[in-house]
Amino acid sequence: MSIVMAVANMNRVVVKCDGTALDFETSEITSEDYEKIIYLNDDCIVGYIGMIEDCEFILNEYRRLAEESNVDINTLKPTTVIYDLCELAKGIEDSKVSFLVAGRENGRILLFGFTSADQYEINNFSPVDDEEIKYITLGSDIQKNAVQYPVYYRAEKAIETTMNDYIRYIATIDAGVNSNIFTKKLKIND
Repeated sequence: MSIVMAVANMNRVVVKCDGTALDFETSEITSEDYEKIIYLNDDCIVGYIGMIEDCEFILNEYRRLAEESNVDINTLKPTTVIYDLCELAKGIEDSKVSFLVAGRENGRILLFGFTSADQYEINNFSPVDDEEIKYITLGSDIQKNAVQYPVYYRAEKAIETTMNDYIRYIATIDAGVNSNIFTKKLKIND
């Protein structure tokens, strides 16, 4: 499989992914440098795993529908984006997709995720106080016996460092994950 993860506090969010893309049918690696995270706009990062063709279709359809409806995609906020992507994903029969949406809205950092494996239930992982670090991972951290991210997190280290260390760890236990790491970030006051 692959991994996409986001870690957030009240002031910023960091989203990372490995570079592996797999053919969902054969489990063969199709790319070692595939970035599964995008800036949808200045306030919103989207990450995805699963059937890459379906994920890309959903994102392209989202952009097309926004344009068709005269909605400026640059004005869309995380809360709207996660619900819209989820509705589009529900419309694809037998799809295996997972999405996370992270970003800024109303002076807050927000973090959401859903997966088709959980019947498209949207989960909110947004931090609610200054001391809180929240995270979401999509993918390979669900491997049997995998250590979860909080074991790697250290307040004295940069979030980016612990996230990189975690993805490298997952790469050692899952051949479908590599150490080619991509990063996107947003701060409240960029």
